[in-house]
Amino acid sequence: MFTNLGAIKAKHREVVRNSQLAAVRALDHGADKAKQAVGRMMWKQSRGGLKRGMRGRVTPTRGGGRLRLTNSAKHAPYIEFGRGPVVAKRAKALRFVIGGVVFYRKRVKRARAYRFLWLSTQAAFFRVGGILRIRMRDIAAKF
Repeated sequence: MFTNLGAIKAKHREVVRNSQLAAVRALDHGADKAKQAVGRMMWKQSRGGLKRGMRGRVTPTRGGGRLRLTNSAKHAPYIEFGRGPVVAKRAKALRFVIGGVVFYRKRVKRARAYRFLWLSTQAAFFRVGGILRIRMRDIAAKF
């Protein structure tokens, strides 16, 4: 039995190339899914432009790609990781205006973390896995 090895090698290169493209496209879809997840999480209350500041960057690598989710809002780390208590120093007070009423406080309790980037990363992870499974099955069917 004689086989044309050149044709098999060419098909193999095509499968590898298509699988890398499929991985990058799946990561793109994952980034979109993460942005949608942040939008769904933020629908109850405004968090100061976190939805607008959401960015997903896909970096192609040798094995496929890497997805990095970031947020350009300056206050995003305080929402993601929380913050400790705030205490006014040297006979000063913290001033807040809430609903037109002015409040003065010596200290404010800590703010809890709201892990919106972590939750959106999880949503992207599940989306990427599903899309990649479907695309790899289609590539294998063509081989």
